[in-house]
Amino acid sequence: MDAPDQFLNLTAAGWTAIGSFVSTASVMVLVIFNWKYVRLADAQCKATTRQADLAEASLKALQAKILEDQKLEHHAALTILRATSFQVVSWRAQAKSEVRPPTDLDGRTQEARNRFKRT
Repeated sequence: MDAPDQFLNLTAAGWTAIGSFVSTASVMVLVIFNWKYVRLADAQCKATTRQADLAEASLKALQAKILEDQKLEHHAALTILRATSFQVVSWRAQAKSEVRPPTDLDGRTQEARNRFKRT
């Protein structure tokens, strides 16, 4: 018995042609899918680049603000130190000009100690 030359009324060449068309169609579908994927990936890459540029600009602005704040705090600290230094110098001059009676170790003056001994 010979092998049939036809299957479902199509010859081997017909089935080969159908297989080729199906393969071509599946390749076309994959090409379209990949093309859309590449376009989407390109759009995401551009969006990510824009976002990175915005983040970089934001960080530079934040760094500039931090440096400015540090300079202001530095000037404020210097102003406070100068004022404190001036007060220390003025109080030191006043302390030298005051005449204080000598005191013992317990903090009483000699006059108070003498009064305590008389009574």
